[in-house]
Amino acid sequence: MPSYQFIIPNKKLVTYQVFSYAIILLNIAGLYLLSPQQEAWGQGIYLLLLFLAVFRGIWDYRAYKKQKGLMSNVLLLIIIALFWSRTEYNMGIWINLLLAGLYFISTRKLKIIVSEEGVSYPTFPAKIIPWSEISNLILKDDILTIDLKNNKIYQHQIEYTDNAVNEQEFNDFCRTKLV
Repeated sequence: MPSYQFIIPNKKLVTYQVFSYAIILLNIAGLYLLSPQQEAWGQGIYLLLLFLAVFRGIWDYRAYKKQKGLMSNVLLLIIIALFWSRTEYNMGIWINLLLAGLYFISTRKLKIIVSEEGVSYPTFPAKIIPWSEISNLILKDDILTIDLKNNKIYQHQIEYTDNAVNEQEFNDFCRTKLV
C-alpha cells in the first residue's frame, strides 16, 4: 500500500530560534538577580551559562548562513529550568519546561503524509483528513495542493530530502482515491 511523505519548510524556524535565545538570556539575567547565594562560584556558573548561550547563538548564526540548519535549544532550556530550583521561585522551573515543550513542538519537521486512509496534516496534534473530505489533491512543480470540499485550500512548497516522488504516479494514486 503506497504512502507518500512530503516535508514542508518551517518558515518561522529562525523566529522561534531568536525567541528561544531571548528567553534563555532573560532566564540567565533573572537567575543572576534572584539567586539567593551570590557566591563567587554561583556567579561563575551564570557567567558560564551566558557564555554558552552566546557561543551557541554565534554557532547557530554561522551554521544558518552556511545552510546547515539550526541546533535545538531544548536541552539548554531544560538545564536552565533546573537552575531555577536553586532559587525560591520554583515557578521558573515549570515555565521553562513548558517553553521547552512548546519550542520542541514548533521546531519539529513538518511532514504531510498521504496514505490509503487519507492525509496526515502537520498540526499539533496531527490532523487526519479522510479522502471523503478532499475535493482534489495534486502535486505539480514541487507544490502540493490540497483542496477540501469545505472550500479550504492548503498549498505548500515541498522539500525533497532523499526520495523524490514521481508526480505522475502520485497524482494517479490520488485520482484513484478521489473517485
